[in-house]
Amino acid sequence: MNNLKHIDTEIWYYDEKSANRAVDFIEMFCQHVKGDLAGQRFILEDWQKDDIIKPLFGWKSKKTNLRKFRQCFVFIPRKNGKTNLMVGVALYMLFSDGEKGAEIVSAAADKEQARLSFSIAKQMVIQEPQLISRGNTYRDSITYDKVGSYYKVISADADTKHGLNLSCCLLDEIHSHKNRDLYDVLLTSMGARKEPLMLGITTAGAGHQKDHICKELYDYAKKLIDGSIEDDSFLGVVYEADKEDDIFDEAVWRKANPGYGTIITEEYMKQQAVKAKNEPSYINTFKRLHLNQWVTNSVSWISDDQWMQGDIKVNEQSLRGKPCYAGLDLASTRDITSLSLLFPDNDGGYDIISYSFIPEENAHKRSLRDKVNYSKWAREGHIILTPGDVCDYNYIKQKIRDLSEIYDIQIVAYDRWNASQIVIDLTEEGCPMIPIGQGYKTMSPATKEFETLIIGGKIRHSGNPVLRWMMSNIVLTYDAAGNIKPDKSKSNEKIDGIISCIMGLSEAMQNKNGGNSGYDSKEIFFI
Repeated sequence: MNNLKHIDTEIWYYDEKSANRAVDFIEMFCQHVKGDLAGQRFILEDWQKDDIIKPLFGWKSKKTNLRKFRQCFVFIPRKNGKTNLMVGVALYMLFSDGEKGAEIVSAAADKEQARLSFSIAKQMVIQEPQLISRGNTYRDSITYDKVGSYYKVISADADTKHGLNLSCCLLDEIHSHKNRDLYDVLLTSMGARKEPLMLGITTAGAGHQKDHICKELYDYAKKLIDGSIEDDSFLGVVYEADKEDDIFDEAVWRKANPGYGTIITEEYMKQQAVKAKNEPSYINTFKRLHLNQWVTNSVSWISDDQWMQGDIKVNEQSLRGKPCYAGLDLASTRDITSLSLLFPDNDGGYDIISYSFIPEENAHKRSLRDKVNYSKWAREGHIILTPGDVCDYNYIKQKIRDLSEIYDIQIVAYDRWNASQIVIDLTEEGCPMIPIGQGYKTMSPATKEFETLIIGGKIRHSGNPVLRWMMSNIVLTYDAAGNIKPDKSKSNEKIDGIISCIMGLSEAMQNKNGGNSGYDSKEIFFI
């Protein structure tokens, strides 16, 4: 979708020669630099020409003969060739647009992201004799000295960009920008140019982005497309699946991805759809990156049916003396503390024995608040009531000592932020206590592995009702890189038992992969 249908031809005219000139430059002088097409000419697809390149360079004012569009927002899913398209525009603006002293920049949320497109541009210039004979390439810039022009990559620090006099700016993945400062500085730096161009290309964002610059530009483009507002200088191009669409329908994939079947293959999309079906944590990633749908940065996780595949009795007697990895989620004194032991089998799976502790005098009050019967679970042996109205860490400490006599506990992983006297005491007694960070870096690999094991039927937990309840409460959050972790602040109720399982699994994975545990390579931690 775009807003071209609303152009007033009484004011604007289409210069086919200028439109084709831009297309011809890109197809004649730009080459692919990666993959199977490396070294071949960059032949634009029809949608790239008709929706973006030709309108940008073809539509002009009847009064001034200057280009109509000064700003272009392209909202497009991942893997549709956006980087090569941006680079083609940048090189045309540098070498063939005719602007003397042109200043062209690539910008993104961080300099390394911006450098990705610039490095492709640099390689394109090096590969093409007609371009390298005219330009010079440097680490962060390409110059066309004959006309005093340059194309360079810049950092995301808006405060250092006030002296620019840009003729063209390429903004990559706007959804990742921390705020609108960089966008505003770059846009206002174009005021002295007669035919400037700001080209922003991005996928959808995640999380609360109501007031984010990317969501603002998206909403603006949609209003231009439906005709509810007018802006002669702004070209909005939007490719997306609608909210009500079936995300597993191939027709929807084609609708959202203009490069479907050519740039992005049917096989790839099918693989991603299967992954989304099989891994609940991947659904939001699939919707955002491949269907261009705005999503929250949280998602419900394992279904009850999937979790209860593991309702297989764990024979605790047969596990005596066997190695295991423990996770200890220490709570506040009036909350739940959870300890989970994970015993690896010979088939890549795990038996889980989990213990949850709450203060005895607080159990009834907590039952009313959390709407679960802690007293009943205690009678059945699924909850351990510690004496008093606060969690008795000495009781839990003794429980760990007792379990160490029964099982071969390799490591007890604990949340380093909730370290307390119990950790100090157990460490002094020789218990292998390992601090585990709760960030994406540490938690994501183990969370993803836990999901895979659950769905694959390789987790056995005896149908523990406390773990079952906690699993039903889990909400995942994820970052822009697709890392995931359970989020206590967003989860409906308590999830401590599942967190303890994931922490124990994290250390089990380290041992299985032959890597260093958290004990062997602690992260530097300053207080």
